[in-house]
Amino acid sequence: MKRRLARVNPWFLATLALWAGSAGMNASFGWNKGLSHGLASALIFVLMSVAIDVLKGRLPVLMVRAGFLKRLALGFAWVLALSWSLTAALGFLATAQDAERGARTSEAQAYDAASAEKKRIEAQLSGEQPRSASRIEADIAAILASPGRGSKTVAASIACDKKGTTAYGAISQKWCPQLAVLEAEKAGIVTRDKLVARLRDIDAVLASAKPVTIDPTATLIEKVSFGTLASANVQIGLVLLGVVTIEVLSALGFALVAKAPKPKRETVKRPAARAARKRRKSSHVIRGAYPKLVAVND
Repeated sequence: MKRRLARVNPWFLATLALWAGSAGMNASFGWNKGLSHGLASALIFVLMSVAIDVLKGRLPVLMVRAGFLKRLALGFAWVLALSWSLTAALGFLATAQDAERGARTSEAQAYDAASAEKKRIEAQLSGEQPRSASRIEADIAAILASPGRGSKTVAASIACDKKGTTAYGAISQKWCPQLAVLEAEKAGIVTRDKLVARLRDIDAVLASAKPVTIDPTATLIEKVSFGTLASANVQIGLVLLGVVTIEVLSALGFALVAKAPKPKRETVKRPAARAARKRRKSSHVIRGAYPKLVAVND
């Protein structure tokens, strides 16, 4: 078993892995395309994609050993198979990249929105610290307990609407605006407490998350090129580079690692050397068959 493993060509294994990756991408792309027309169409697309990928890797090997005319036919078929495989791989990688970019875009937008909301809340809370709710309620109670009309208190002498404007009377005109201000200040404290709680939640979210770059590779190349290469163009170029690399290597890999047939060596035997070998051979035969006769002659 160990000897068999030792004999396995690592280049062949690498080519096989590339071919399997290419076939998997093409089969996945064919499945997704065919599934919109039903399960049968999806299976047909998968079978066609795998079959074309097999031909893509096998045809170059056959071209090496074929004649001129057959090589032309095989080359034309190989170009068609490679074109199909390139298109399918391009669709697969483009779809995968769009899905990844969409997820990263959502994460980046959520992070930016949380950061912007944090700045807005901090700006609202950066003003003067409000009084405590207990002090405000004490001021409201003091006003309502103050003397009003006759022997009545202010609470029994005024009538204020919801907006805090006076409904009638001089006493209402005096105290209702002040009560409205105190009620607004009290409501502001409740709102402030809600903002503080919301700020804590945002801080927890931002602490567990990190700023997200939509496409780190494209962004880095754009920075290295000092802006001469736009990020969108770099993204397209990276997809094309990946597709061409995988498809070309998986298409030509088996032909490159295949063992070429050894040429037959034609040996020209010299007549003199051949005759000498025959004489030596015949003398050995005679010595072995008639040892006594040979000894007498000697």
